[in-house]
Amino acid sequence: MAGDFESSAKRIPPPKFPGQSFPLFRVLLAEIIAERVCSKALTLEAEERPWDFNWRDLDPHLIADVVLASMQKRLRDFVANAHSVMLSDQEIRAGQ
Repeated sequence: MAGDFESSAKRIPPPKFPGQSFPLFRVLLAEIIAERVCSKALTLEAEERPWDFNWRDLDPHLIADVVLASMQKRLRDFVANAHSVMLSDQEIRAGQ
């Protein structure tokens, strides 16, 4: 998925906003892109393997919990890669 983020980030034209060169701006951009990549990956997985998502007999709240947990796990695993693409090692260390 890291390759997905890098290709997505490269397709975005350089923004022209005040503060765009600040690390916090790039962190926010990385997290927005990461959320969209993970959401798209989850959607494609559901389309390709619908039998993994056969929940018609489950409570709607349980279904929502499972989907949200899956999305959060994907984001947790992916967002560190997104940050490392958008920030230098020095910027990451300075933020810790």
